[in-house]
Amino acid sequence: MTFLWRALDCPEPASSATPFRDIKKGAFYEKAVAWAVENNITNGTDETHFSPDAVCTRAQIVTLIWRAARCPEPESMTTPFTDVKAGS
Repeated sequence: MTFLWRALDCPEPASSATPFRDIKKGAFYEKAVAWAVENNITNGTDETHFSPDAVCTRAQIVTLIWRAARCPEPESMTTPFTDVKAGS
């Protein structure tokens, strides 16, 4: 989350509260996660966890960027990536 939040000039969240038990108060990513939750960019890994130390997949990162861009409609459904299944 931090990479995306910083790329967007660190927008201030309305609150630092999140539903996630694994977000440490004062952690460098606390505001980024709070902002992302407020803006429907992330739902965490489940209702009460964000998993801040987990590795992000390419698919997760693309989804986060797409949500941050307000979910624009694709110009095309074709992709040059041979490892992406149709309909993914």
